[in-house]
Amino acid sequence: MCLVILQQAILLFTMDGTGDDGDSIEHFFFNKHVFDYPHLLIHSWGKPVFVLASCVFAQLGFIGIKLFNSIAAIAAAFLSYKLAKKINIPFAELAIPILMCMPDYLLLSLSGLTEPLFSLMAIASLLLLANEKNMWAALLISFMPFSRPEGLYFIAIAGAYFILKKRWWKFIPFLLAGHIFYTLVGVLAFDETWLWIFTKNPNAMIDPAYNQTGRWLHYVRGLQSILGLTSYVFFWIGCLAMSIPILLHLRKFQEKLIPILILGTTFSVIVSHTIFWKFGLFKSFGLTRNLLTVAPMMSIITLAGMQSIWQLLRLPPKGQHIANIGSILLMVGFLYYGSPYTTTKFPDDFQLSALQLKSEEVAAFIQKEYPRTYMTYHYYPHLSLAMDIDRFDWRHHKPLFKETMEKPLPGNAIVIWDDWFSVMEGKVSLEMLHANEELEYIRSFNTTDKYGKERTLALFKTKLWL
Repeated sequence: MCLVILQQAILLFTMDGTGDDGDSIEHFFFNKHVFDYPHLLIHSWGKPVFVLASCVFAQLGFIGIKLFNSIAAIAAAFLSYKLAKKINIPFAELAIPILMCMPDYLLLSLSGLTEPLFSLMAIASLLLLANEKNMWAALLISFMPFSRPEGLYFIAIAGAYFILKKRWWKFIPFLLAGHIFYTLVGVLAFDETWLWIFTKNPNAMIDPAYNQTGRWLHYVRGLQSILGLTSYVFFWIGCLAMSIPILLHLRKFQEKLIPILILGTTFSVIVSHTIFWKFGLFKSFGLTRNLLTVAPMMSIITLAGMQSIWQLLRLPPKGQHIANIGSILLMVGFLYYGSPYTTTKFPDDFQLSALQLKSEEVAAFIQKEYPRTYMTYHYYPHLSLAMDIDRFDWRHHKPLFKETMEKPLPGNAIVIWDDWFSVMEGKVSLEMLHANEELEYIRSFNTTDKYGKERTLALFKTKLWL
Protein backbone atom coordinates (compact mmCIF):
# COMPACT_ATOMS: atom_id res chain seq x y z
CA MET A 1 0.00 0.00 0.00
CA CYS A 2 2.86 2.37 0.80
CA LEU A 3 4.41 1.76 -2.62
CA VAL A 4 1.08 2.52 -4.30
CA ILE A 5 0.76 5.80 -2.39
CA LEU A 6 4.37 6.68 -3.25
CA GLN A 7 3.73 5.95 -6.93
CA GLN A 8 0.65 8.16 -6.89
CA ALA A 9 2.45 11.02 -5.15
CA ILE A 10 5.38 10.95 -7.57
CA LEU A 11 3.11 10.95 -10.61
CA LEU A 12 0.86 13.63 -9.12
CA PHE A 13 3.67 16.12 -8.63
CA THR A 14 5.90 15.26 -11.62
CA MET A 15 3.39 14.72 -14.43
CA ASP A 16 1.37 17.67 -15.73
CA GLY A 17 -1.16 15.68 -17.78
CA THR A 18 -4.92 16.01 -17.44
CA GLY A 19 -6.03 12.45 -18.30
CA ASP A 20 -7.64 13.66 -21.50
CA ASP A 21 -8.08 17.08 -23.08
CA GLY A 22 -11.89 17.09 -23.13
CA ASP A 23 -14.28 15.92 -20.43
CA SER A 24 -11.55 15.85 -17.79
CA ILE A 25 -11.02 19.59 -18.08
CA GLU A 26 -14.72 20.35 -18.47
CA HIS A 27 -15.47 18.57 -15.19
CA PHE A 28 -12.73 20.58 -13.52
CA PHE A 29 -14.45 23.81 -14.55
CA PHE A 30 -17.75 22.65 -13.05
CA ASN A 31 -15.98 22.00 -9.76
CA LYS A 32 -13.90 25.15 -9.80
CA HIS A 33 -16.76 27.56 -10.54
CA VAL A 34 -19.54 26.00 -8.45
CA PHE A 35 -19.14 28.70 -5.79
CA ASP A 36 -19.71 31.37 -8.46
CA TYR A 37 -22.60 29.52 -10.12
CA PRO A 38 -24.41 27.42 -7.47
CA HIS A 39 -26.75 25.86 -10.04
CA LEU A 40 -23.77 23.73 -11.10
CA LEU A 41 -24.45 21.72 -7.94
CA ILE A 42 -27.35 20.06 -9.75
CA HIS A 43 -26.07 20.11 -13.33
CA SER A 44 -26.77 16.66 -14.77
CA TRP A 45 -23.73 16.50 -17.05
CA GLY A 46 -21.41 17.82 -14.34
CA LYS A 47 -22.59 15.01 -12.01
CA PRO A 48 -23.92 16.56 -8.76
CA VAL A 49 -22.26 14.08 -6.36
CA PHE A 50 -18.89 14.51 -8.05
CA VAL A 51 -19.17 18.31 -7.98
CA LEU A 52 -20.17 18.35 -4.32
CA ALA A 53 -17.44 15.91 -3.25
CA SER A 54 -14.53 17.50 -5.11
CA CYS A 55 -15.31 21.22 -5.49
CA VAL A 56 -13.12 22.26 -2.54
CA PHE A 57 -10.14 20.39 -4.03
CA ALA A 58 -10.70 22.14 -7.38
CA GLN A 59 -10.02 25.51 -5.76
CA LEU A 60 -6.35 24.46 -5.64
CA GLY A 61 -6.30 24.34 -9.43
CA PHE A 62 -6.20 21.31 -11.69
CA ILE A 63 -3.74 19.58 -9.39
CA GLY A 64 -6.44 19.77 -6.72
CA ILE A 65 -8.91 17.70 -8.74
CA LYS A 66 -6.09 15.26 -9.52
CA LEU A 67 -5.40 15.00 -5.80
CA PHE A 68 -9.07 14.25 -5.13
CA ASN A 69 -9.19 11.50 -7.75
CA SER A 70 -5.91 10.08 -6.47
CA ILE A 71 -7.38 9.76 -2.99
CA ALA A 72 -10.54 8.19 -4.43
CA ALA A 73 -8.55 5.67 -6.47
CA ILE A 74 -6.31 4.65 -3.58
CA ALA A 75 -9.35 4.31 -1.30
CA ALA A 76 -11.04 2.14 -3.95
CA ALA A 77 -7.94 -0.05 -4.11
CA PHE A 78 -7.94 -0.51 -0.35
CA LEU A 79 -11.63 -1.43 -0.31
CA SER A 80 -10.99 -3.89 -3.14
CA TYR A 81 -8.53 -5.64 -0.85
CA LYS A 82 -11.09 -5.65 1.98
CA LEU A 83 -13.77 -7.19 -0.24
CA ALA A 84 -11.39 -9.76 -1.72
CA LYS A 85 -10.45 -10.75 1.83
CA LYS A 86 -14.13 -10.92 2.80
CA ILE A 87 -14.84 -13.53 0.12
CA ASN A 88 -11.69 -15.47 1.03
CA ILE A 89 -9.54 -14.94 -2.06
CA PRO A 90 -5.91 -15.79 -1.15
CA PHE A 91 -3.38 -12.94 -1.09
CA ALA A 92 -6.23 -10.42 -1.06
CA GLU A 93 -3.81 -7.53 -0.61
CA LEU A 94 -2.68 -7.98 -4.23
CA ALA A 95 -5.98 -6.44 -5.38
CA ILE A 96 -4.38 -3.08 -4.52
CA PRO A 97 -1.43 -3.18 -6.98
CA ILE A 98 -3.56 -4.99 -9.58
CA LEU A 99 -5.98 -2.05 -9.62
CA MET A 100 -3.38 0.70 -9.44
CA CYS A 101 -1.31 -0.90 -12.22
CA MET A 102 -4.22 -0.87 -14.67
CA PRO A 103 -2.85 1.65 -17.20
CA ASP A 104 -6.10 3.47 -17.89
CA TYR A 105 -7.24 3.49 -14.26
CA LEU A 106 -3.95 4.99 -13.12
CA LEU A 107 -4.23 7.59 -15.87
CA LEU A 108 -7.77 8.55 -14.87
CA SER A 109 -6.78 8.79 -11.22
CA LEU A 110 -4.71 11.77 -12.36
CA SER A 111 -7.54 13.49 -14.22
CA GLY A 112 -10.72 15.45 -13.60
CA LEU A 113 -12.97 12.59 -14.74
CA THR A 114 -15.75 11.00 -12.75
CA GLU A 115 -14.78 7.31 -12.98
CA PRO A 116 -12.49 7.14 -9.91
CA LEU A 117 -15.14 8.49 -7.51
CA PHE A 118 -17.81 6.24 -8.99
CA SER A 119 -15.53 3.21 -8.70
CA LEU A 120 -15.00 4.05 -5.03
CA MET A 121 -18.74 4.29 -4.44
CA ALA A 122 -19.26 1.02 -6.33
CA ILE A 123 -16.76 -1.04 -4.34
CA ALA A 124 -17.84 0.59 -1.06
CA SER A 125 -21.47 -0.34 -1.72
CA LEU A 126 -20.57 -4.00 -2.35
CA LEU A 127 -18.41 -4.11 0.78
CA LEU A 128 -21.29 -2.69 2.82
CA LEU A 129 -23.58 -5.38 1.44
CA ALA A 130 -21.00 -8.05 2.21
CA ASN A 131 -20.87 -6.78 5.80
CA GLU A 132 -24.69 -6.81 6.07
CA LYS A 133 -24.86 -3.02 6.37
CA ASN A 134 -27.76 -3.02 3.98
CA MET A 135 -29.35 0.33 4.80
CA TRP A 136 -26.09 2.22 4.36
CA ALA A 137 -25.40 0.31 1.16
CA ALA A 138 -28.84 1.18 -0.21
CA LEU A 139 -28.39 4.85 0.66
CA LEU A 140 -24.97 4.98 -1.00
CA ILE A 141 -26.21 3.20 -4.11
CA SER A 142 -29.17 5.59 -4.34
CA PHE A 143 -26.76 8.49 -4.95
CA MET A 144 -24.60 6.66 -7.50
CA PRO A 145 -26.66 7.76 -10.55
CA PHE A 146 -25.71 11.34 -9.62
CA SER A 147 -22.04 10.39 -9.85
CA ARG A 148 -22.35 8.53 -13.16
CA PRO A 149 -25.30 7.04 -15.12
CA GLU A 150 -24.00 3.51 -14.46
CA GLY A 151 -25.40 3.99 -10.98
CA LEU A 152 -28.80 3.03 -12.36
CA TYR A 153 -27.48 -0.50 -12.94
CA PHE A 154 -26.43 -0.70 -9.32
CA ILE A 155 -29.88 0.35 -8.17
CA ALA A 156 -31.46 -2.40 -10.28
CA ILE A 157 -28.96 -5.03 -9.14
CA ALA A 158 -29.25 -4.00 -5.50
CA GLY A 159 -33.03 -4.21 -5.78
CA ALA A 160 -32.73 -7.77 -7.09
CA TYR A 161 -30.27 -8.56 -4.28
CA PHE A 162 -32.69 -7.39 -1.59
CA ILE A 163 -35.51 -9.38 -3.19
CA LEU A 164 -33.37 -12.52 -3.18
CA LYS A 165 -32.49 -11.85 0.45
CA LYS A 166 -36.24 -11.43 1.11
CA ARG A 167 -35.65 -7.96 2.50
CA TRP A 168 -37.12 -5.92 -0.32
CA TRP A 169 -39.73 -4.21 1.85
CA LYS A 170 -37.08 -3.05 4.31
CA PHE A 171 -34.28 -1.72 2.11
CA ILE A 172 -35.56 -1.12 -1.43
CA PRO A 173 -37.23 2.20 -0.40
CA PHE A 174 -33.77 3.52 0.56
CA LEU A 175 -32.69 3.04 -3.07
CA LEU A 176 -34.94 6.01 -3.93
CA ALA A 177 -33.25 8.38 -1.48
CA GLY A 178 -30.86 9.95 -4.00
CA HIS A 179 -33.59 10.77 -6.50
CA ILE A 180 -35.85 12.16 -3.78
CA PHE A 181 -33.04 14.28 -2.32
CA TYR A 182 -31.92 15.84 -5.60
CA THR A 183 -35.50 16.33 -6.80
CA LEU A 184 -36.21 18.37 -3.66
CA VAL A 185 -32.94 20.31 -3.93
CA GLY A 186 -33.73 21.21 -7.53
CA VAL A 187 -37.32 22.22 -6.79
CA LEU A 188 -36.77 24.09 -3.52
CA ALA A 189 -33.37 25.69 -4.11
CA PHE A 190 -33.19 26.17 -7.88
CA ASP A 191 -36.83 26.47 -8.99
CA GLU A 192 -36.69 23.34 -11.15
CA THR A 193 -39.70 21.22 -12.07
CA TRP A 194 -40.49 18.02 -10.18
CA LEU A 195 -39.23 15.95 -13.11
CA TRP A 196 -36.06 17.92 -13.77
CA ILE A 197 -33.82 14.88 -13.14
CA PHE A 198 -35.39 13.16 -16.14
CA THR A 199 -36.12 16.11 -18.42
CA LYS A 200 -32.58 17.49 -18.12
CA ASN A 201 -30.74 14.20 -18.63
CA PRO A 202 -28.09 15.06 -21.25
CA ASN A 203 -27.70 11.44 -22.37
CA ALA A 204 -31.38 10.71 -23.05
CA MET A 205 -30.91 10.34 -26.80
CA ILE A 206 -31.92 7.36 -28.91
CA ASP A 207 -30.39 8.45 -32.23
CA PRO A 208 -26.58 8.25 -32.57
CA ALA A 209 -25.25 11.59 -31.34
CA TYR A 210 -22.08 11.46 -33.47
CA ASN A 211 -23.47 9.47 -36.42
CA GLN A 212 -21.23 6.60 -35.37
CA THR A 213 -21.86 3.10 -34.04
CA GLY A 214 -19.52 0.26 -33.17
CA ARG A 215 -18.92 -3.47 -33.10
CA TRP A 216 -20.10 -6.09 -30.64
CA LEU A 217 -16.59 -6.95 -29.40
CA HIS A 218 -15.41 -3.36 -29.06
CA TYR A 219 -15.43 -3.34 -25.25
CA VAL A 220 -14.25 -6.93 -24.88
CA ARG A 221 -11.17 -6.06 -26.92
CA GLY A 222 -10.90 -2.71 -25.17
CA LEU A 223 -10.36 -4.51 -21.88
CA GLN A 224 -6.85 -5.32 -23.07
CA SER A 225 -6.01 -1.63 -23.03
CA ILE A 226 -7.70 -1.07 -19.69
CA LEU A 227 -6.18 -4.02 -17.84
CA GLY A 228 -2.90 -4.66 -19.60
CA LEU A 229 -2.18 -8.08 -21.15
CA THR A 230 -1.27 -9.89 -17.91
CA SER A 231 -4.38 -8.79 -16.04
CA TYR A 232 -6.52 -9.32 -19.15
CA VAL A 233 -5.64 -13.04 -19.22
CA PHE A 234 -6.15 -13.44 -15.47
CA PHE A 235 -9.45 -11.54 -15.66
CA TRP A 236 -11.09 -14.04 -18.00
CA ILE A 237 -9.71 -16.95 -15.99
CA GLY A 238 -11.11 -15.24 -12.89
CA CYS A 239 -14.54 -15.01 -14.49
CA LEU A 240 -14.51 -18.79 -14.91
CA ALA A 241 -13.03 -19.39 -11.46
CA MET A 242 -15.78 -17.35 -9.79
CA SER A 243 -18.61 -18.58 -12.02
CA ILE A 244 -18.04 -22.35 -11.87
CA PRO A 245 -18.67 -22.75 -8.10
CA ILE A 246 -21.85 -20.69 -8.48
CA LEU A 247 -23.10 -22.82 -11.38
CA LEU A 248 -22.22 -26.07 -9.62
CA HIS A 249 -24.16 -25.10 -6.51
CA LEU A 250 -27.12 -23.19 -7.89
CA ARG A 251 -29.36 -24.36 -5.07
CA LYS A 252 -27.01 -22.69 -2.61
CA PHE A 253 -26.63 -19.46 -4.60
CA GLN A 254 -27.59 -17.48 -1.48
CA GLU A 255 -24.14 -18.29 -0.13
CA LYS A 256 -22.52 -16.82 -3.24
CA LEU A 257 -24.46 -13.57 -3.55
CA ILE A 258 -21.41 -11.30 -3.11
CA PRO A 259 -19.37 -13.02 -5.86
CA ILE A 260 -22.52 -12.87 -7.98
CA LEU A 261 -22.73 -9.13 -7.29
CA ILE A 262 -19.07 -8.65 -8.25
CA LEU A 263 -19.58 -10.45 -11.55
CA GLY A 264 -23.04 -8.99 -12.11
CA THR A 265 -22.07 -5.36 -11.67
CA THR A 266 -18.96 -5.81 -13.82
CA PHE A 267 -20.79 -7.39 -16.73
CA SER A 268 -23.79 -5.10 -16.44
CA VAL A 269 -21.44 -2.26 -17.39
CA ILE A 270 -19.61 -4.20 -20.12
CA VAL A 271 -22.81 -5.52 -21.73
CA SER A 272 -24.80 -2.29 -21.49
CA HIS A 273 -22.05 -0.14 -23.01
CA THR A 274 -21.57 -2.73 -25.74
CA ILE A 275 -25.24 -2.43 -26.67
CA PHE A 276 -25.20 1.37 -26.45
CA TRP A 277 -22.17 1.63 -28.72
CA LYS A 278 -23.44 -0.98 -31.18
CA PHE A 279 -26.68 0.93 -31.73
CA GLY A 280 -25.48 4.46 -30.94
CA LEU A 281 -27.77 4.88 -27.92
CA PHE A 282 -27.54 7.51 -25.16
CA LYS A 283 -24.74 9.53 -26.78
CA SER A 284 -22.39 6.55 -26.70
CA PHE A 285 -19.03 7.18 -28.34
CA GLY A 286 -17.40 3.85 -27.54
CA LEU A 287 -15.18 5.21 -24.78
CA THR A 288 -13.54 2.23 -23.10
CA ARG A 289 -12.86 4.30 -20.00
CA ASN A 290 -16.52 3.78 -19.13
CA LEU A 291 -15.54 0.28 -17.99
CA LEU A 292 -13.26 1.75 -15.33
CA THR A 293 -16.36 2.49 -13.27
CA VAL A 294 -16.11 -1.15 -12.18
CA ALA A 295 -12.31 -1.41 -12.18
CA PRO A 296 -12.13 -2.38 -8.46
CA MET A 297 -14.41 -5.35 -9.12
CA MET A 298 -12.29 -6.28 -12.14
CA SER A 299 -9.19 -6.25 -9.92
CA ILE A 300 -10.87 -8.77 -7.59
CA ILE A 301 -11.87 -10.99 -10.52
CA THR A 302 -8.31 -10.73 -11.87
CA LEU A 303 -6.90 -11.72 -8.49
CA ALA A 304 -9.28 -14.68 -8.32
CA GLY A 305 -8.06 -15.83 -11.72
CA MET A 306 -4.44 -15.49 -10.70
CA GLN A 307 -4.85 -17.50 -7.51
CA SER A 308 -6.96 -20.19 -9.19
CA ILE A 309 -4.09 -20.87 -11.61
CA TRP A 310 -1.62 -21.34 -8.77
CA GLN A 311 -4.06 -23.67 -7.03
CA LEU A 312 -4.66 -25.62 -10.24
CA LEU A 313 -0.89 -26.01 -10.66
CA ARG A 314 -0.67 -27.03 -6.99
CA LEU A 315 2.14 -24.61 -6.30
CA PRO A 316 3.53 -24.74 -2.76
CA PRO A 317 3.27 -21.55 -0.63
CA LYS A 318 6.75 -20.40 -1.65
CA GLY A 319 5.94 -21.02 -5.29
CA GLN A 320 2.72 -19.01 -4.98
CA HIS A 321 4.65 -16.08 -3.51
CA ILE A 322 7.14 -16.19 -6.37
CA ALA A 323 4.36 -16.47 -8.98
CA ASN A 324 2.49 -13.55 -7.42
CA ILE A 325 5.58 -11.34 -7.38
CA GLY A 326 6.35 -12.26 -10.99
CA SER A 327 2.79 -11.46 -12.09
CA ILE A 328 2.78 -8.07 -10.37
CA LEU A 329 6.15 -7.24 -11.92
CA LEU A 330 4.75 -8.10 -15.34
CA MET A 331 1.85 -5.71 -14.70
CA VAL A 332 4.26 -2.97 -13.67
CA GLY A 333 6.34 -3.70 -16.77
CA PHE A 334 3.33 -3.37 -19.09
CA LEU A 335 2.42 -0.13 -17.32
CA TYR A 336 5.77 1.66 -17.46
CA TYR A 337 7.62 0.11 -20.38
CA GLY A 338 4.81 0.09 -22.88
CA SER A 339 2.92 -2.67 -24.63
CA PRO A 340 1.15 -3.04 -27.98
CA TYR A 341 -1.86 -4.25 -25.98
CA THR A 342 -2.56 -0.93 -24.28
CA THR A 343 -3.17 2.53 -25.74
CA THR A 344 -1.94 4.26 -22.59
CA LYS A 345 1.78 4.91 -22.81
CA PHE A 346 4.08 6.12 -20.07
CA PRO A 347 5.19 8.87 -19.75
CA ASP A 348 3.56 10.53 -22.79
CA ASP A 349 -0.07 10.08 -21.75
CA PHE A 350 0.66 11.34 -18.24
CA GLN A 351 1.90 14.65 -19.64
CA LEU A 352 0.21 17.42 -21.59
CA SER A 353 -0.48 16.36 -25.17
CA ALA A 354 1.04 18.06 -28.18
CA LEU A 355 -2.22 19.91 -28.89
CA GLN A 356 -2.52 21.05 -25.29
CA LEU A 357 1.00 22.47 -25.44
CA LYS A 358 0.16 24.14 -28.73
CA SER A 359 -2.99 25.66 -27.19
CA GLU A 360 -0.83 27.24 -24.49
CA GLU A 361 1.25 28.77 -27.27
CA VAL A 362 -1.98 30.09 -28.80
CA ALA A 363 -3.04 31.57 -25.45
CA ALA A 364 0.32 33.35 -25.08
CA PHE A 365 0.07 34.68 -28.65
CA ILE A 366 -3.42 36.15 -28.07
CA GLN A 367 -2.39 37.71 -24.77
CA LYS A 368 0.59 39.39 -26.44
CA GLU A 369 -0.89 40.39 -29.81
CA TYR A 370 -4.53 41.01 -28.87
CA PRO A 371 -4.61 42.15 -25.24
CA ARG A 372 -7.87 44.07 -25.78
CA THR A 373 -9.81 40.91 -26.64
CA TYR A 374 -13.33 41.25 -25.22
CA MET A 375 -14.96 38.00 -26.32
CA THR A 376 -13.57 34.58 -27.19
CA TYR A 377 -15.26 31.74 -29.06
CA HIS A 378 -13.77 28.25 -28.94
CA TYR A 379 -14.63 24.68 -28.02
CA TYR A 380 -11.26 23.21 -27.08
CA PRO A 381 -11.42 22.86 -23.26
CA HIS A 382 -7.70 23.25 -22.58
CA LEU A 383 -7.77 26.71 -24.15
CA SER A 384 -9.99 27.91 -21.31
CA LEU A 385 -7.46 26.48 -18.87
CA ALA A 386 -4.51 28.03 -20.70
CA MET A 387 -6.21 31.42 -21.04
CA ASP A 388 -7.66 31.35 -17.50
CA ILE A 389 -11.16 31.91 -18.89
CA ASP A 390 -14.31 31.63 -16.82
CA ARG A 391 -16.01 28.86 -18.76
CA PHE A 392 -19.47 29.98 -17.61
CA ASP A 393 -19.16 33.75 -18.08
CA TRP A 394 -20.97 34.09 -21.40
CA ARG A 395 -20.39 37.83 -21.44
CA HIS A 396 -16.77 37.19 -22.42
CA HIS A 397 -16.69 33.60 -23.67
CA LYS A 398 -19.00 31.32 -25.63
CA PRO A 399 -18.55 27.81 -27.00
CA LEU A 400 -17.96 27.68 -30.74
CA PHE A 401 -21.33 26.48 -32.08
CA LYS A 402 -22.62 26.73 -35.64
CA GLU A 403 -25.69 28.59 -34.36
CA THR A 404 -23.46 31.14 -32.61
CA MET A 405 -21.41 31.83 -35.73
CA GLU A 406 -24.60 32.49 -37.70
CA LYS A 407 -25.46 35.45 -35.45
CA PRO A 408 -23.83 38.93 -35.52
CA LEU A 409 -20.49 38.93 -33.72
CA PRO A 410 -19.29 41.67 -31.34
CA GLY A 411 -16.18 43.73 -31.82
CA ASN A 412 -12.82 42.72 -30.34
CA ALA A 413 -13.71 39.04 -30.55
CA ILE A 414 -11.34 36.15 -31.17
CA VAL A 415 -12.49 32.85 -32.68
CA ILE A 416 -10.29 29.81 -32.19
CA TRP A 417 -11.17 26.73 -34.25
CA ASP A 418 -9.84 23.26 -33.47
CA ASP A 419 -10.14 20.24 -35.74
CA TRP A 420 -12.04 17.97 -33.32
CA PHE A 421 -14.32 19.61 -30.74
CA SER A 422 -15.34 22.49 -33.00
CA VAL A 423 -16.27 20.02 -35.73
CA MET A 424 -17.78 17.14 -33.73
CA GLU A 425 -19.54 19.11 -30.99
CA GLY A 426 -19.91 22.62 -32.42
CA LYS A 427 -20.59 21.54 -36.04
CA VAL A 428 -18.33 24.34 -37.28
CA SER A 429 -16.03 23.69 -40.23
CA LEU A 430 -12.94 25.72 -41.07
CA GLU A 431 -14.52 26.63 -44.39
CA MET A 432 -17.50 28.18 -42.60
CA LEU A 433 -15.22 30.55 -40.70
CA HIS A 434 -13.25 31.52 -43.79
CA ALA A 435 -16.54 32.31 -45.51
CA ASN A 436 -17.81 34.46 -42.64
CA GLU A 437 -17.58 38.09 -43.79
CA GLU A 438 -17.36 39.36 -40.21
CA LEU A 439 -14.14 37.43 -39.55
CA GLU A 440 -10.54 37.97 -40.56
CA TYR A 441 -8.15 35.02 -40.62
CA ILE A 442 -5.02 35.54 -38.48
CA ARG A 443 -2.97 32.33 -38.61
CA SER A 444 -2.95 28.61 -37.82
CA PHE A 445 -0.97 26.70 -35.23
CA ASN A 446 -0.13 23.13 -36.23
CA THR A 447 1.30 20.15 -34.41
CA THR A 448 1.32 16.33 -34.61
CA ASP A 449 -0.40 14.11 -32.06
CA LYS A 450 0.81 10.75 -30.70
CA TYR A 451 -0.89 8.93 -33.58
CA GLY A 452 1.06 10.93 -36.15
CA LYS A 453 -1.99 12.94 -37.17
CA GLU A 454 -1.63 16.66 -37.89
CA ARG A 455 -3.70 18.79 -35.52
CA THR A 456 -4.71 22.39 -36.12
CA LEU A 457 -5.80 25.43 -34.13
CA ALA A 458 -6.88 28.28 -36.42
CA LEU A 459 -7.28 31.89 -35.22
CA PHE A 460 -9.74 34.48 -36.50
CA LYS A 461 -10.71 37.92 -35.24
CA THR A 462 -13.70 40.11 -35.91
CA LYS A 463 -12.98 42.84 -38.44
CA LEU A 464 -14.49 45.36 -36.03
CA TRP A 465 -11.58 45.97 -33.65
CA LEU A 466 -11.42 48.99 -31.39
